Amino acid sequence: MKLHEVLPQEQLDEKSLRHALAAGILGTSMAMPGAIADQQMSQSYERPRDEMVTTAKRIADPFKPEINIPAPDIKRAELSRSIAKKYRVDIELVQQVVDLAYKYQEKDFPKAEDILAIVGVESSFNPDSKSNLKHDPAIGLMQVRPGIWNIDPDHLASTEAQIKYGAAILKRYYKRLGNAEDAVQAYNIGITKFRRGERNTRYVAKYQRELAHNDLR
Repeated sequence: MKLHEVLPQEQLDEKSLRHALAAGILGTSMAMPGAIADQQMSQSYERPRDEMVTTAKRIADPFKPEINIPAPDIKRAELSRSIAKKYRVDIELVQQVVDLAYKYQEKDFPKAEDILAIVGVESSFNPDSKSNLKHDPAIGLMQVRPGIWNIDPDHLASTEAQIKYGAAILKRYYKRLGNAEDAVQAYNIGITKFRRGERNTRYVAKYQRELAHNDLR
């Protein structure tokens, strides 16, 4: 018995069509391995849009925060080496004094170079320096007289205190006299003698030579 004698024509045509489609799909799958699997996966799973965006950000954002490391101050290092060589003193001590001079400098006067010039003239960068005065001898890097300024001598034992008080005295004279050179004169001979008209030009000349030596521009 033939197939068309059992099944109606419509059913036969539909069944033939299914067989033809199946045969065609089979041939395609044999020619392209994995094609059906890919097709089925694409139909069953569609990547969410937000997942694709997240993946893109992860790839495109390898940035790491930059570590902020300050560059070394070349000018101060050169200045310290120059002073240490001139006075034949320990480079670490000079570096400390240079840093303190910048710490306690003022916008107008004294600036760091003024403080360092006075240190050079007064003590040649010797923090243990002490004047020959029997009464109230001057002490330290900037030769401050503790009795005149009502300072406990023990407070001038540290390098920082010596720079701090010396810079403060220079600042006070500058505010009173309004001129850097006059302030330097008063620092050397005292403001009372300065107002009486006394001067020490040799001291000022030494101070200016120190300024010139420390100018590394």
